[in-house]
Amino acid sequence: MKTIGWAAVAVAAVGLAQSAQAAPCASASVSTYTASGFSCSVGGVTFSSISINTLGVPASDLGNLAPVMFSNGGTQELGLQLNFAAVANSTTPTTDVDLTFTVAGNSGNQISDAFMSLAGTDSGGATSTLGETLSNGVSLQLMSPGATSASFSPVASLLAIKDQLNSANGGLAETSNLVDAFSVTGGVPVSATPIPGTLPLFASGLVGFWGWTRRRKPTAKPAV
Repeated sequence: MKTIGWAAVAVAAVGLAQSAQAAPCASASVSTYTASGFSCSVGGVTFSSISINTLGVPASDLGNLAPVMFSNGGTQELGLQLNFAAVANSTTPTTDVDLTFTVAGNSGNQISDAFMSLAGTDSGGATSTLGETLSNGVSLQLMSPGATSASFSPVASLLAIKDQLNSANGGLAETSNLVDAFSVTGGVPVSATPIPGTLPLFASGLVGFWGWTRRRKPTAKPAV
């Protein structure tokens, strides 16, 4: 998939750090979030320069992006959830979803934590992985559906490069959403109230989405 140079990352990150807070994020199509010049805020952070590239995932199976705000061990996480359907099987042995974006603190906030999660199921030797590389050198990795986080020295802004890969390996790998979120320190306090309609991540809405995925006929033609 596409590789981004860190020189360009630094320019984008500095530019966003100097910009004003954007309008609040809302649930919307992928095309809305990836439109040129789009940016939006979740609590104390602003997301911009969002790009999504896929392999083996039809455009119709990229659902939407929605804001999330939740507590993770007493730390408030602010982020975005990508809802999609990626299925690796005998017909489509590999699927890949790449997500990149810039995130910056608002009103003096600095980013001090990154969180990511992946929802999905693997069977028959299949694997679903999720990796993220941040421009401050921090990396996060999931070798199966689940969640992980990392703390680091506070920074004003970051560029994140995220890669979600499904490999059938003779079995079946299904993934349905991923979350990228951050916590902030300093600046203006952020409300602890979750944004309606986005949590809990792994409750009834997710189960319904998995059911919809399983009912779909496997697609032989990959979409990039």
